[in-house]
Amino acid sequence: MRIAEFLRHNSTQTRFADPVLGTVEVMTPHDQWAYAVEYKLQRRPKGQCLVCEVEVAEGLIGFCLLSAKGAVLREEVAEKGRAVVRLPLRPGTPSRLVLRNNAATGASQVVLHAMRLVAEEPEATPVIKPEAHPAPIGTLRVEPRLFEGFPVHSGLTPAGFWSDWLGSRTRADVWEFPREIRAIISRDRVEMISFLSSAGRIQRLHEHILAWAPLVLAMRWAGSAATTVALGAGWGRWAVSAAMTAQKLGKDYRIVAVEAEPSHFAWLERHLEDNSIDRGRARLIHAAAGAQSGRCWFQTGNPAAWYGQQIVDDLPPPAETAPDIITEGGRVLRNTRLVSLAEAAEEAERIDYLHMDVQGAEADIIEASTELLHDRVRLVNIGTHSKAIEARLRAVFGGLGWMNLYDVSLGEQRTVIFGDKTEAVAFGDGVQVWVNPWLPD
Repeated sequence: MRIAEFLRHNSTQTRFADPVLGTVEVMTPHDQWAYAVEYKLQRRPKGQCLVCEVEVAEGLIGFCLLSAKGAVLREEVAEKGRAVVRLPLRPGTPSRLVLRNNAATGASQVVLHAMRLVAEEPEATPVIKPEAHPAPIGTLRVEPRLFEGFPVHSGLTPAGFWSDWLGSRTRADVWEFPREIRAIISRDRVEMISFLSSAGRIQRLHEHILAWAPLVLAMRWAGSAATTVALGAGWGRWAVSAAMTAQKLGKDYRIVAVEAEPSHFAWLERHLEDNSIDRGRARLIHAAAGAQSGRCWFQTGNPAAWYGQQIVDDLPPPAETAPDIITEGGRVLRNTRLVSLAEAAEEAERIDYLHMDVQGAEADIIEASTELLHDRVRLVNIGTHSKAIEARLRAVFGGLGWMNLYDVSLGEQRTVIFGDKTEAVAFGDGVQVWVNPWLPD
């Protein structure tokens, strides 16, 4: 059984507790006996048993086998701590497995490590991996194992560039660096860079941890070829990083990058060339990303100092005779092509990683693309730019039955756990990462 394939009841909260193993954390409703999540079971032959490896952090969890009419055929209860729940299956019964809150007061919290069918004969107790203890509510867990096995980048970084742990090179003119950083970048230097130190620890936690972790996870989950779509690609940092991560994992890659700001688009093309990305595997679209294709007014500005360029929604779309550039209310607006996610991804049968940084258009795009998301997208990482947008995104993905991996609000400070390191990390943009549990592997 796939742990993530379930129906939620009564506003139950769910998320991945350990994205590497795929384990799922469930926070039940507060009411005693309230159903939390439900699994549909196929009819099984006699002599099989459903084994659930779990870890209860709070409360009591009931594992109920239900008949087609909803009658409880059998229930096993797991108390706080680790447990292995064994539920024999009989021919013709049951049709559903339901997890419910059995605690008399308050919600219960459980991590589901594994669910599998075994012979009914007694077997050795399964070993529950200790790495996936449920984190305190509100904290963010990132697994260092995601970054293991990558070679340390070692080599010359030329003056005018900076390198990252994958070995990708970025020109310094894409960002207004502080003077002390510019002094380092302005000279040739030999560097050795890895995401983890030699001791397997990260030196410092930063908000970009929630950019790197979902990207690497998506590339690991992908098959022999990984497809990435980046909407609001900027100079191409995350699109190129996805391609290079796939390569280092021994996989082919395809990338689609959509960017509207003219200087950023030129830098995007240059960044691919600087990092030897095969243009035959890359589709670059000079446009803004929106809910539908067409034209829009797009606000531009200082490209190195500001990455908040966005679609202007307080003016009607440009007419056919509209000029290329207008000035309105102190804003410089460009008559810009607008593409939907469907148009951008029309050549991709499957999207392993969708990265979005579209400065306020994110909910419009997601709401207009639910069928495509359900059928073709595995993992989405969205930069959010208002509380209202965040609420809309939660409503859409919750309605689709997707699993939330990370959810951080705009401007929020959150505790991040990375192996044995725990730090408070300040986030600028919000971050929502969602995983499609219905897409076949």
